[in-house]
Amino acid sequence: MSGREFVYPDIPFADLRSDDTISLLDGVELNQFEADIVAANLPPLVPDTLDRWATRDKLSDMIRPKRFYGTLGKVAVAIMSEPIEVLVHAPGGHNINLEWAKEHTLGFQVFAELRSSGRGIIGTTTNGVIIHQRRPMFNKGRGAYKSSIINNFGEYRRYIEKPYPVDHNVESLISEARKKGIEVVRAAIKRPYSGFEAPKSH
Repeated sequence: MSGREFVYPDIPFADLRSDDTISLLDGVELNQFEADIVAANLPPLVPDTLDRWATRDKLSDMIRPKRFYGTLGKVAVAIMSEPIEVLVHAPGGHNINLEWAKEHTLGFQVFAELRSSGRGIIGTTTNGVIIHQRRPMFNKGRGAYKSSIINNFGEYRRYIEKPYPVDHNVESLISEARKKGIEVVRAAIKRPYSGFEAPKSH
């Protein structure tokens, strides 16, 4: 089944499917898209979770390549077909409970134009983004959380692939993503998921 195409904000967030693509104007809309897709698909388990999630670093800043000081132009997102498979290969992913992860993980690939104030579009960057809602953990026989930090219960963890510039425009990358799903990312960046890192604690 081929993916569908949407333009933000006219998106069925709770019904997005593998290989669906979403067009966004810029990094500002990308940040709001991230907030919207999490709200629709990973509702908070405790109120404190949303407070901490609101303090996260902006996704538009996290996907910028090093030594790039321009702005993000046109942005597009392709929904990942197998985000859990990607997650288990991330640092610490071997500790993920797969049954829990099926209902508490989402992923998407971001494609963004890199714009220079003097030269216009100078390239494209691509990043994988995985958002996982952590499973609550208990110490046996004591009924207490494994950690005294309440946000371990249902905390949102965001894994962001290190940004790599690629020599293709946004439209061609999306076209390939719809044909091959997540496999196109491995071919595009030449480093299959090696860059996924857990974010620093706020």
